[in-house]
Amino acid sequence: MEAKIKNIDLFKVKDNGNIYYGFSQKWYKDLWQQEAGCGPTVASSIVNYYNQIDNFKEVGISDALKIMEELWFYLLPTDEGLNSVKLFYDGIKNFYNGKEVTIDYINVGLKNKPNLDEIKSFIVKEFSEDRPIAFLNLCNGEEKNLDKWHWVVVVEIFEENGEYFLHIIDDKEIKKINLSLWYRTITNDGGFITFK
Repeated sequence: MEAKIKNIDLFKVKDNGNIYYGFSQKWYKDLWQQEAGCGPTVASSIVNYYNQIDNFKEVGISDALKIMEELWFYLLPTDEGLNSVKLFYDGIKNFYNGKEVTIDYINVGLKNKPNLDEIKSFIVKEFSEDRPIAFLNLCNGEEKNLDKWHWVVVVEIFEENGEYFLHIIDDKEIKKINLSLWYRTITNDGGFITFK
């Protein structure tokens, strides 16, 4: 079992000979944006992915920052950051401002926790429609390769030895995380959301 977005290279950002994947909240100019801006940064990376499908061009940090600054005002973090799928959903809805946009999500709440196969099915379905996934992780459990209270982009799901793994984009690089381990060991909510 494996599913992924069609072209991960559309997430590339070039800067003075360096190549990054996705955007970095550290590129924001303001300190609060750098600290709390993971949600708008993830949304910006996904918007850029769709822009690249429609009209490919090389993207640099200044190009990324234009998108990030625009999205910031729609996905404005609270004092606790952009700490719910609903806040992300509302921000994306407002960003598209009446234009047709499809938003799908699955909340992973501790009180009403979907089973792991439901999450896997959601991810596979979204990738079949070439939709990168924004992943909110309020607790990383025992998965050490994932920051807590953080948004990342999911670009691939696969299985190894009966466990589900994800490739995510976080702070300019691709990382591998164990979704099954995360699911088993979290002590706070999370969720997955797509838009197109």
